[in-house]
Amino acid sequence: MSADAKPFPITPVLPESAHPFLAELRAGLERSRGSVHEVQHLLRTILCDPALATLSKEDRYTIQLFFEILEDLVRQGWNFEYHEDKLIAAPPGAMNGDGADRQEIKHALRASLAAARDEQLREPPVRRFILAMERARWHRGRQVSVLNLFVSPQAFAHDLQRRLEAPESIRDELLQTAIQPYLQLATDDHDDFTGLRLIDIWRYCRYTWSLPLSSQPGRQARALRQPLYPRLMRANTLLSPRAEDGGRCP
Repeated sequence: MSADAKPFPITPVLPESAHPFLAELRAGLERSRGSVHEVQHLLRTILCDPALATLSKEDRYTIQLFFEILEDLVRQGWNFEYHEDKLIAAPPGAMNGDGADRQEIKHALRASLAAARDEQLREPPVRRFILAMERARWHRGRQVSVLNLFVSPQAFAHDLQRRLEAPESIRDELLQTAIQPYLQLATDDHDDFTGLRLIDIWRYCRYTWSLPLSSQPGRQARALRQPLYPRLMRANTLLSPRAEDGGRCP
């Protein structure tokens, strides 16, 4: 999205039964004064309103879809406000004016992509896949999982520091062998160190990108080779920061 994106009115086609919820939205937006947290709470309150359950299935699904889209857009950095009787949508960065900070806009766009990625990680099939990849299994006499292919940033930094502090006569050689990058073709073949399919390892790594995974072709996983099997670097498991089942009605 370009930095010169401008706010625009949106005119959803909603049933007459949506009027009370739209009135609640308008009043809530006026109270929130642009507070993202308050707008998110407002939309979640509307979506959890017991009155929705009393509507016909068609009306309920239509209204829920509209407010869920608003909820996703707010999470991705969009702003909403009423001007007269029109609901105005402002893309990320549109409210900053001509002097918009490009870095702020980039940050908002990255956050919107990460939000879509995080939403994908909450899907049950994706969660089952990640948990299965992280579950320890026996392979060649040892218990391993996909996590054995990763070295922690702290351990990697410690190893580099050790090499940097080595005597000058061997320092260059130690630094040159610290990282040996190579490209691994992601196929249906099995990884030598874990027995996992290479394409599954690539898929697991792909979920760490800021973009949600799609079926379109992409770059293959790049590895950092070290003795035995720690080859890739990341800080923690994929599901650990997202294990909470947020965004649900009580």
